Amino acid sequence: MSGEQGVVIGTKRVIRAILKPHPAAGDIRNIMSSYQWAEGVCSAGLMGGLFMFKMKQVKIITICGMLIAIAAVLGFIKIPLSPVVEIRFSAVPLAAAGALLGPAPAALIGALADIVGFIAKPTGMYFPGFTISSAVGGLIYGIFLEKGKITIPKIIISSAVYMIVVGLILNTINLYFFLGKDLLIAGLPARVIKELVMLPVNILMIAAISRVLEYIRKGLKR
Repeated sequence: MSGEQGVVIGTKRVIRAILKPHPAAGDIRNIMSSYQWAEGVCSAGLMGGLFMFKMKQVKIITICGMLIAIAAVLGFIKIPLSPVVEIRFSAVPLAAAGALLGPAPAALIGALADIVGFIAKPTGMYFPGFTISSAVGGLIYGIFLEKGKITIPKIIISSAVYMIVVGLILNTINLYFFLGKDLLIAGLPARVIKELVMLPVNILMIAAISRVLEYIRKGLKR
């Protein structure tokens, strides 16, 4: 009986050893489970990242379209103060584009706004010089206002550079081709007065929307 009992006990031990999972099997299951979890996280992260990228692109495209439309419309609006001095608002959307999107997109928005405005309401022959002036205006504001907080000193400096480069230099050159040398020289003092009047106006208008621009910029970075 003792021999048979030993055989039975030995047989039971063999059966238990066969049925008992090897310790490595648990490690393999843990590894596979961790891999599946990591794969799921990576897939969700990738899809989420693509979704957020697409949403950000949609936001940027929407803002670009709105700024182009606003710039084109504001280009038609003017408030005459005298026969030679008038208030215009074309610098405001350029500053907004520069602050929100940076120099290159703002330059593109400025150029497209000028072209769209001409197509919507032609006023004589199209001249690419004014398109270049509008693009340079967006570029200037983008250089000064894109990074960091939109402060009053930044607004003053960018508006002053815009006045000198775009208002006094580029647009004067553009008008030379339309008016000729004699008429341009005769009207140059009035142009200087106009730009000096527009400088504080542009500063005040851009400063008035600076907080809104910073709020929108934060939304674009999310």
